[in-house]
Amino acid sequence: MPLGLYRIKVPTIALFEEDGHRIARTVPPGACIAVNPAAFDRTNLVNVTWDGKTVMMFRQDLLSKSELVPDGQ
Repeated sequence: MPLGLYRIKVPTIALFEEDGHRIARTVPPGACIAVNPAAFDRTNLVNVTWDGKTVMMFRQDLLSKSELVPDGQ
């Protein structure tokens, strides 16, 4: 998955760090996330940036539930 901006196509779970705990929240369709390919290795959870925050998303969800935004549109 190349570095870039991706649009979420369907509601997708992300894990937020709050008070030392990971809290699951839904990222809505249409939300844009920035993916860092250095963090996108063979692990199941990937750090991405959404709404100015670093959150964790499942690798498989990113592959199946998002699409690359051409030229950051």
